[in-house]
Amino acid sequence: MPQPVFPSIDERFSHLLNGNYPLEPHEVASIQDAIETETLAIAKLELAISKLQQEVTEHESKREAYESFLSPLRRGLLPQEILGELFSFALGLPGKLTSNSNELKRLCLVCKSWRYAALARPALWARVSLHARTEHPPDMEKVRGWMQRSGTVPNTLAIRVSGDHCTDDSRGRSCPLAFRGLAAFLADGPALDELSLKGQSDKCLEQLIDLVKHDQLNTNIPVQPWGTIRSLTLGMVKFQSSETQSSWHILDDLPPLTSLSLTFPNLLWHSTELLPNRPLPFANLASLTLRCDWPAVWILRNLENCNNLEDLVLDSHQVFRGDEDTFHAQAQPTLLPKLRTLHFRHMLSFSCDTHILQRLRMPSLKRIDVGFNAAESEIGSFPEDDSSRQNLYEDIKAMTQGVNCVSSLQTLRLGEEFGISSTGLLRILKLLPSLVNLIFDNVATNPDLFERAGCTKSLLPRLRTLEINDGYGDFDPDDVCAYLIKRKDSATEEAPDYFEEFIMTTAFDDPHNADESAEKLRRRGVRVDIF
Repeated sequence: MPQPVFPSIDERFSHLLNGNYPLEPHEVASIQDAIETETLAIAKLELAISKLQQEVTEHESKREAYESFLSPLRRGLLPQEILGELFSFALGLPGKLTSNSNELKRLCLVCKSWRYAALARPALWARVSLHARTEHPPDMEKVRGWMQRSGTVPNTLAIRVSGDHCTDDSRGRSCPLAFRGLAAFLADGPALDELSLKGQSDKCLEQLIDLVKHDQLNTNIPVQPWGTIRSLTLGMVKFQSSETQSSWHILDDLPPLTSLSLTFPNLLWHSTELLPNRPLPFANLASLTLRCDWPAVWILRNLENCNNLEDLVLDSHQVFRGDEDTFHAQAQPTLLPKLRTLHFRHMLSFSCDTHILQRLRMPSLKRIDVGFNAAESEIGSFPEDDSSRQNLYEDIKAMTQGVNCVSSLQTLRLGEEFGISSTGLLRILKLLPSLVNLIFDNVATNPDLFERAGCTKSLLPRLRTLEINDGYGDFDPDDVCAYLIKRKDSATEEAPDYFEEFIMTTAFDDPHNADESAEKLRRRGVRVDIF
């Protein structure tokens, strides 16, 4: 049996360890003195420990500082190309050009190494975004010097203006967009790949283009950079006046573009006589964006010669198109033989913008986006006999029938605050058996959608991916997984299931209730991500 270990104490008190003896008064006093002595000793040691710990902390801080001097960046072990790539991620999205010039300047001021790395990354200098004001026009010589650092990377210039000018109510105020410095830059500056000009009215653009043409004649350089522009964005807020009809000639003076984006003034109560009375020069375009509420008849007339068009965006600006009667009088369909993607954006919930599908022939169409912007009161209210949703069904049905119809559509996106009944949605999906990708982006519908889908035969037989952004929490992730598992389990050699990927972001109360069914789906070879 091990012997107890006793502490080393004063010999005067050693006899107390061997028994429970009563203490004499002088022994009590002696012991109390011993306690105070040990307490003082402990305090001194704790103070010494504290000082030592402080010294350790100071030495650790110095060590970390010294180690930082040996970082790969300071030793030049990090290639400038990698550092420049990091700058691209920090200043913008991967693969995109940054427009944040102030942040780029701050990075260049950190140290010489960072400046050299930024200068070695031409893409960082290839995009400039300006806000032009009458009293402070942009210094285009600085822009020229900035873009010279972009090397052979295609340049992008974006200029926007604001304020009251170039309209009947502007009382002769000068236009901040049509200034000599910009005209000279466009006539004899660095080559531009993309140009964005957003003025107050068509008069802004008319005056600027007239200045550019004048400077090109003076410099005898009719190509750079105006003639190099591949993509052009033009925006105007108001009609200038009743003279607008004569101002549309500016669109005939555009360079040979492949991509054009036009934001026209909303008609509202204006007369359609203000619209261009002849087709615009769209024949060579591969990409066209029209942001306006102009009649579908006018749009169709301007698409008649767009045989090279591959991407078309029709943005309604949340305004109704008021041409229902005249539209139906347009009986002849418009053929777009190369069109691959069609986007409807910012439609009002009960608009008839998609009626244009009944007049478009798009045999090469691969993707269609249908984007609404509904009022909050409309979301969640979608009766079975909703006439506007019936119209959408009829429009898509007409698109998929007849000569040169859409027969190989691969991607459908429905979204941006769009409400539809599950019955109405399934009717639309049954029209599109070639779909490979299906995207629901804030679609409000009945909770039984996927239960109904499981009972619908031959629904989307070639579907490979399903993406759901469920901001309303209408979809139970477990129901979706159960439907996809049922598809896999019911597949046969004659009717295989091709489904591969399910991605879902949801506001559902308990998204983790699908953990078990999601794992079952993964075991069947499907990639599943639920957030």
